[in-house]
Amino acid sequence: MKMFERTANLLNNQIINYCYDPSEKWLVLIGIAPGAPERPQLVKGNMQLFSVYQQRSQALEAHAAAFATFKVAGNENPSTLICFASKTMNAGQIISKLHVIELGAQPGHCLFQKQQMMRVLACWKYLASA
Repeated sequence: MKMFERTANLLNNQIINYCYDPSEKWLVLIGIAPGAPERPQLVKGNMQLFSVYQQRSQALEAHAAAFATFKVAGNENPSTLICFASKTMNAGQIISKLHVIELGAQPGHCLFQKQQMMRVLACWKYLASA
């Protein structure tokens, strides 16, 4: 079953991953494409994040992604997080980043905070080893 149309950033990409969060409200598609001619060994990663509820996509640069849930203190229900890794070039240097973003945050609820990152990284390592 086709859930969404690919965004332009995934045209001519080799699709390497597709996954969804436990509630099946968020979907992510990951593709890779050849890098710039001056650094062909640095593969370009592209990601499409899709909200089933909003029927909208967001195109991002990423080489890998996974979903997680995290219970923020003070909230009744766990938050849905997307974790994705990106690798870019800046002034000739390769910059790698791990992003952890809360999806669908509800007004009036406590938000996922950066100081909670270490707990999420432990979950990420656990999920990656499973």
